[in-house]
Amino acid sequence: MKGARHLFLIGFRGAGKSAVGRAAARRLRLPFLDLDRAVEHAARMSVREIFARLGEAQFRRLEERALRELCGEPPHVVATGGGIVERAACRGLLREEGIAVWLQVSRAELERRLGRGRRRPSLTGRAPVAEAGALLRRRGPLYRAAARAVLRCGTARPAELARRAAAAYRRLCAADRGSSGRARSRPRRRSRPGFPSPPRGEGPARP
Repeated sequence: MKGARHLFLIGFRGAGKSAVGRAAARRLRLPFLDLDRAVEHAARMSVREIFARLGEAQFRRLEERALRELCGEPPHVVATGGGIVERAACRGLLREEGIAVWLQVSRAELERRLGRGRRRPSLTGRAPVAEAGALLRRRGPLYRAAARAVLRCGTARPAELARRAAAAYRRLCAADRGSSGRARSRPRRRSRPGFPSPPRGEGPARP
């Protein structure tokens, strides 16, 4: 796809980012990457082991490193970890290097999914359902700050969410191409007498 960028799927654990990401990648004909798996490969440990042995802070550093490395690659569909938005640097990369789509799931639906007993590392020492409320309150504004589009998941199946995510991605990529094209074609302002235009490649000093 001309002018394509990374498609980052963000959202809380259990939102279905991996399942939706794989389906969206097939629709967009882009490679798929699970960022947690990339971190595990680099660390040669599972996410659970990294949290247990090295702590959350080190995991976040490894996560940021993996994200930065990915940003130098051709466009991918990327399922990110639920806490990717915790670091300001990662939020900036999500905004600058691709299109971030937030898979927003209600607390009730998340509790239903997390209550199925899937083993995920706890960040607070509590059961996943118990810690979900506090983390959602903290991360909600961070997801919103990073996202270019929000998909309210409800009970929609991964295939339907993938269709919607791919459509949002195409629309936003096209809007970005249009914006950059208008910027390139904008006529140069004529200089006022006595104020010569700056040489090409230079501009006014910034404070």
